[in-house]
Parts: sequence; C-alpha cells; structure tokens
Amino acid sequence: MYRDGARKSLWQQEVITFDLPGLFESYDVAIVGGGITGYSCAVKLQEVGQKCIVIEAANSGFGTTGGTTAHINTFFDASYDQVINDFGLEQATKLAQAGEEALQIIKSNIKNTRSIVNLMSGRDISLL
Repeated sequence: MYRDGARKSLWQQEVITFDLPGLFESYDVAIVGGGITGYSCAVKLQEVGQKCIVIEAANSGFGTTGGTTAHINTFFDASYDQVINDFGLEQATKLAQAGEEALQIIKSNIKNTRSIVNLMSGRDISLL
C-alpha cells in the first residue's frame, strides 16, 4: 500500500492483521487514528483508568506517522520566527515548550512500556 502513490514507508511494508478479541466490548474512549498521536493518547488515557480502543482505517502508523517514517521532532510547519511575528514571543515560547513536552511524553511511553511501538508494529522493537 502506498500512502502517497509513489513511496512506501517502513510502516507500510506489509499489512499486519490482528485478532480482534474484545471488539464488541464497551469502551470509555474510541480513538480514531492508529499513529503515534492516537497510541500516545491511548496510553495516557489507560494510565488514568480509561478503557480505550484505537480504530485505524489502514495499517497502524499509516497516515502522518507513516508518511514521516515516524520521525519525531520539536519543530512545526511554521518557523519560530513566523510564530513570533504572528503571535508574539510568549506564544512562540509556549509552542516550543509544548513540542518538547510532547517529545518527552513519547520517549517516556516507549522507554517505560514500549506500548506504542509494539501496538503500531505488532512486534517488540527497542528504540531507546
């Protein structure tokens, strides 16, 4: 499956199928999107006692995560200069802090539980 019609990322190399026990159970939260953001949300919600299901239309990690080969960084579509010009230094600083906090949350999830990587790949992969 090619996400953009031309290139295939690591997450798109094969179609991984899963058994679906519990599909018809009740859940507190349904998360639409099985990429790094969806699985990060699921981990956080489960940590506070919510029962979650992640729903993905293609392979886990297929969308934005797959299109970026799961490269995680702390920069955004707009440069910090542009954010400062549009919203001011205080808001740009908050954006930078939020980006760094998100990166640390993802690293912590992977390091402490390996949940996200295992769910997305169907295999045990050590990254950090």
